[in-house]
Amino acid sequence: MVDAQVTGIFPRSSRLVKATRDYDRNVIGWNTLIPIIREDSRESIEIQRSNGFKYINDGMYLWQDIFRPFTEGVKGITAGALTRWFDNNTFYRKPVIENLEPENHDAFLHRYVFLDLVEDYEKKVILPGLYTFASLSSQGYSRDLIFDLAGIMAVELRVLERRGVEVFQFNEPSLVYRNPKLPDMGEIREAYEIVRRSTGSTIILHTYFGDASPIIEDLLDMPVDYIGIDFYATEFMEIKDVSFHKGLLCGCVDSRNSYIEEPEKIVELVNRIEESMAPRDIILAPNCDLEFLTKDIAKKKVEILGKVKRLLGGD
Repeated sequence: MVDAQVTGIFPRSSRLVKATRDYDRNVIGWNTLIPIIREDSRESIEIQRSNGFKYINDGMYLWQDIFRPFTEGVKGITAGALTRWFDNNTFYRKPVIENLEPENHDAFLHRYVFLDLVEDYEKKVILPGLYTFASLSSQGYSRDLIFDLAGIMAVELRVLERRGVEVFQFNEPSLVYRNPKLPDMGEIREAYEIVRRSTGSTIILHTYFGDASPIIEDLLDMPVDYIGIDFYATEFMEIKDVSFHKGLLCGCVDSRNSYIEEPEKIVELVNRIEESMAPRDIILAPNCDLEFLTKDIAKKKVEILGKVKRLLGGD
């Protein structure tokens, strides 16, 4: 089976960028801003729907960055200094973490997703990966912290699943960026087992901004349904002999380059992947968030994914 999905935050329209600046300067109020946010969300939903995407994400327009809802909604986490997001010209507020109490956590994340706008579709929610969250926080990685974060995510997934979410994606660039010195991968696997036990929905662990080949076997040992690979950072030839016994999220359009890919070349890559690695099935996707592009270019990238899906016989 071949499907297509998005992998992160959508770019904002010029209208929403201006409105957000006006809101930050107290020129307009929230009641003026929110209809504009919702309109951008509707447009991103329609872009996905019209290109044959089965699982729809709302565009994440209430997320200033991948951690921001958690710094606003979790007791014990606050927003710290602006910090560069890897080697991009975008920034996030570093999560400042004190004492977490996952056993007392109250679910809040549903308020950051326009569930009403995706009510008629099969729903996908994208979240910060457990290791990436811990390693980029003020505390840095520790076993206790990643287990606490897993407990919080488990609460959120249970509530979102009850509200109809069928696919959860955890973004884990820190696992692969610049050949990091990683902790015991068994600890990370145990943390994801906490998440896995909380839901029967599909779970994707997506890596990007770096080469996944050094840890590919560890990734395939994770208790998730799909592993995501950025094929602009990972060479196909380095992993072609891997027996890929999970689903593959194939990062095959570049969200950090305005060049519009040729569908036929992506089809060729996917055919080689299927022949050599034999993943259970494939999700065509951007390699990372589309927010690095203008909205017009992002739309064209989504259209490319839709065309590739059709060429490969996807419904």
